[in-house]
Order: sequence, then C-alpha cells, then structure tokens
Amino acid sequence: MVKYYMLDQENLIKTENIKDSFWIYIEDPSEEELLKHSELMDIDLDDLKNSLDMNEISRVEFNDNYLFFILRVPIYSKMKEIKFYTEPIGIFLYNNKVLTVCSSNNNVFNYFMGVFKLSLAFTPYSFILNVLNRNASLYLKMLTEINRRTGQIEKELQQSMKNKELIRLLNLEKSLVFFTTSLRSNEIITRKLRRNKAFSSNEDLVEQIDDVLIEIKQAMEMADIYSNILSGMMDAFASIISNNLNIVMKFLALITIVLQIPTLIFSFGGMNYHLPWQGNPFGALYLSLISIVLAIILIIIFHYKKFL
Repeated sequence: MVKYYMLDQENLIKTENIKDSFWIYIEDPSEEELLKHSELMDIDLDDLKNSLDMNEISRVEFNDNYLFFILRVPIYSKMKEIKFYTEPIGIFLYNNKVLTVCSSNNNVFNYFMGVFKLSLAFTPYSFILNVLNRNASLYLKMLTEINRRTGQIEKELQQSMKNKELIRLLNLEKSLVFFTTSLRSNEIITRKLRRNKAFSSNEDLVEQIDDVLIEIKQAMEMADIYSNILSGMMDAFASIISNNLNIVMKFLALITIVLQIPTLIFSFGGMNYHLPWQGNPFGALYLSLISIVLAIILIIIFHYKKFL
C-alpha cells in the first residue's frame, strides 16, 4: 500500500500526485512498488528492502543522494504470544521529500495522518525529528502498560501459582529485552543525526534532537528498571514454587512413615506364631488402638521437632 501526502498549512493531506507530495508512505509493499519508487527517487532497492527486514537493527547512512536510516518502533499485537515487540521502519530524506517504508501498520505514522498539527517552520528534517519523538513517547507509553500488566499478574500469582501466569511474565520479560535493545540502537542513530551538519547547523533542530534524546534516555531507564523488577520477581516465584514443592514432599514422606506403623503391627498379627491377643475376639481392636496411639505419638514428636 502506498499513500502520498502533501503540506497544506497545518495539516498533511492526501494527494494522488507523487510530484506534489511531501511524504510518501509505503506499507507492506510488493516487489513492483519497491522497484517503482526505487527508480523514481533514485534510491537503492536494497535499502528499501532492508527496511522490511525484521532482524535489521537501527542504523543511519548518509549517501550522496539521500539520507537513510532504520528505526525500530514498538508494536502491540493481540494476535501474537508476545504482545509487545519491535519492528524496523525505513526513513529516507531525498530532495525535500520524505519516504517511509514499514512492514505493518503502526502508531508512529498513524499519528501524523490524524491529529498532528504542523508548525510554521515545518521541514523534512523537523518531520523526521517528530517521528523520532513520537517513537520515544510510544516506548514510554507501552513500558507503562507492561509495568501495569506485571503488577496485575503478580496479584494473580499470589492467589494461585499457574503456568499460564508465569508464561505471561516470561513473555513480558522478553518484550523488555526487545525494547531495551531497540532503544539503545535508536539512541545511537539519534546522536549521529545530531552530529550531522544538516541538523547541527540549526539550533531549533538541535533542541528537538536533545528533547528526543531525553525521552529515549528516560525510556531506557524505565525499561532497565522494569526488567530488573521482573527478573527478580521471576526468581522469587521460582523459589516459592520450589519451596512449596519441598513442603509437599516432606508432608507426603511423614504421612508415609506414620502409615508404616499400623502396617507393621498388623503384619505381626498375621504371623503363624502365638501372640497374646490371638484367640481374643477383641484382638483386632487391640491392634487398631495400639496403631492409633503410636501414630499419634509419632505425629506429636514430628510436631515438637517442627517437622510438620
């Protein structure tokens, strides 16, 4: 899918003419669409394809004809096992036009198609920085949601230990690893942009970049804190589960020992030599009473020794 947007005072509006466009939005493109825009804008086809590579890390390249960088954005999906993850997007700056490539719909670009209002001095460079700032804000928002879900799962685990909740915690921990790695690489390319002459020569752009770096730094610290909390929580619950298993095994072992007493006594009663209660109609009752008394004595000893 390809959309073209042009500048109209304070808004970005759709247009059908690529020549009038300011922003070219490409989502989940076909091979033909990539080839077409590669030729029209004189952009390397491999760079366009790299923007769709799920394993591509954030990086920036300053070519002779265009500025190109890959940014990893946070994604939330109800359909996947890991709800929070990151995907790459490609951003190209060429001849005062911005071309973006992404593999799926995301809230970073959707923001600029809706309520976003342009400033009077809006340029392709400021648009890129707005994308970076919006991306950092989404990380903060999703990290807050991850922390909320972690607290909710913790309350559920305090009531009952289930594998389902533990798997959910594990998936959240994986999400935090994805976020931390992506944020670090995003910070690197943002600092590289700050050193570029096109950005560093403009004080307003430098101020915007500094704001983006603050947002990214805050998101990185939040991700690290939440990751440490979640890791410690997983270790604590693993210790609790192990301790509960030890308690159950100890209880079963003590029950087995107590049950051995009547078994042993009734075994003597079934032997083929004379015992005092043989022939007595109440012999079985005597055996039962002796077994119960010895079992109670053993339970009292276990309780006194704090085995129970």
